[in-house]
Amino acid sequence: DGVAVEMLCQCYVNSWYFAKACEVFELMRFHAPEKSNKKLPVVKSLTQTADTCQLRVMVAIHEKVSQLLSSISFVNWLPSEAVSKPNDYMLDMISYLEFTFGSTSCINLLPKPQNQAIHFTSFAKISEFLLDFLVCDFKEAKGSSVRELNVLALQRLRVDIDALLSFAAVREIPDLKECFNQLSQTVKLFVEADVEEYLDRRKRNIMYPAVETKHVISILKKYQELGVASRLFSSKHRNLKILKKK
Repeated sequence: DGVAVEMLCQCYVNSWYFAKACEVFELMRFHAPEKSNKKLPVVKSLTQTADTCQLRVMVAIHEKVSQLLSSISFVNWLPSEAVSKPNDYMLDMISYLEFTFGSTSCINLLPKPQNQAIHFTSFAKISEFLLDFLVCDFKEAKGSSVRELNVLALQRLRVDIDALLSFAAVREIPDLKECFNQLSQTVKLFVEADVEEYLDRRKRNIMYPAVETKHVISILKKYQELGVASRLFSSKHRNLKILKKK
């Protein structure tokens, strides 16, 4: 949780500074003109502790992300009305990401490369989970995927993805948003009803280069058309196109 991550980050900082202090004290003790290439046992131990703390920070964040994502099972994937705000699980996720990766977060105590690595692995984990939830076979996934869905559910998932992209944008980490390319393009393909255009190789390579055909087929198998009432309601949303299965 947040407290565990904070403690691990502080443990990293303490270990790193103690290791550096020991190196300085050793140089002062022997009046060595140059830094020795051989590390003292205590320095090696402290360095290993710092490295372990960094790894455990990543693991702790990934575990929390997985816990929050598990709430996706409560989402209605066959809604009858369009909703323009993110799902509850995603609102909780964004709140956690803001707390964990915000400007005042303890995660900023870690070196920049490790900090960015945790960003990338966490975002990749979210993207991979959501894509697998969409495309994996319901029986083979033992319920850890959606059985049926419609365009209104996909439209709301797109709102979820947009919330993640907005958060990624403010982090100012190069290419962080690219973690969601495959997921975003796959959902866009169905929300904008461009499945037939996807068959055109030239358009596919330009508009949907990250989409895999096997994923399109999997979602088509789960895709359910809207009922009459839902179609009438969705017609009020001009930007929402309706895919009709033939």
